[in-house]
Amino acid sequence: MDELRHLAIQASELGTKSIVLTGGEPTLIKHEELCNYFRFIKKETSIKNIRIVTNGHWAKSYDKAYSILKDWKDSGLDELNVSCGEFHQEFIPIANIGHAFKAGSNLDFKTVLFAGEFTKSKLENKLTPYDFEKVLGCRVANHRELSPFVSSKHSLSCNCAVYYGRGKNHINPEDVPLVKIENIPNTCNNAISTLSLHPDGLVTICCGVGARDVNFLSIGNWRAEKLQTILTRSNDDLFANLIRFYGLKALKERLMVTHPELGLKNKLYYSGLCELCFELFTNENVQNYLIVNGVEFEEELIAKKVMYLSTIYSSKYVYQ
Repeated sequence: MDELRHLAIQASELGTKSIVLTGGEPTLIKHEELCNYFRFIKKETSIKNIRIVTNGHWAKSYDKAYSILKDWKDSGLDELNVSCGEFHQEFIPIANIGHAFKAGSNLDFKTVLFAGEFTKSKLENKLTPYDFEKVLGCRVANHRELSPFVSSKHSLSCNCAVYYGRGKNHINPEDVPLVKIENIPNTCNNAISTLSLHPDGLVTICCGVGARDVNFLSIGNWRAEKLQTILTRSNDDLFANLIRFYGLKALKERLMVTHPELGLKNKLYYSGLCELCFELFTNENVQNYLIVNGVEFEEELIAKKVMYLSTIYSSKYVYQ
């Protein structure tokens, strides 16, 4: 808990607006210690928003869920994300998810989200988003349907489970929903702006499923250095800047044309941008090439970065 408090102070000094506790399962921290941590963040730092991502194992009944969530909200928690889907409900009764969602909604948390991961498998007993709506007895809006200007969001996020990382041990490739590569974004705006702090000290430039498995997404160790030092250094990190400003699709297209010996395949469909990132940066040939020849991207990266930073505060986004 001392480490968590120290990290919150450092994050606050960096101007962090929101902090998210995820896992693993963050509610394995003792209840009173977790409440004290929420109070500490709100009283001793400038961080305005606290979110927790939990599997809902504690929501054994509506009354139990309401009691726990009321304590959390009274202590400073703002947002509740409940992980769900066919791979979570192997371990957690689906009724728990309903209890947590109903109680969170009735307590009027700013965000109450079913964070669901599903495949397109037609096998019997496979859970679907509709199964979670049946638990509530009503339809739950997908978060993408909601206006960005609403003050609260109580919704269902239907994400596809992916065939990489731990997913390779549980998912059939043919059950993963895919989209055409032209329909996924080129750059990742989460890179660098969303840092993940891992229990072993690792700091990664994103919270993606492959973050702990891809060395190039690591920018330091919070046990060895201050977050300010790590973040400052990350602004000059080649791989972080390639992801954020150059773009993963552009990088792959260039390498396929100029260096076919790297072995990149011309894939037309992906589960999303994270899969493309994972494909590129787990390829040892690509890693070794960028380590030696990354300087060739510097001029283009500087130009793209300057262009991005000079337009981010465009007047069209300023409301009088």
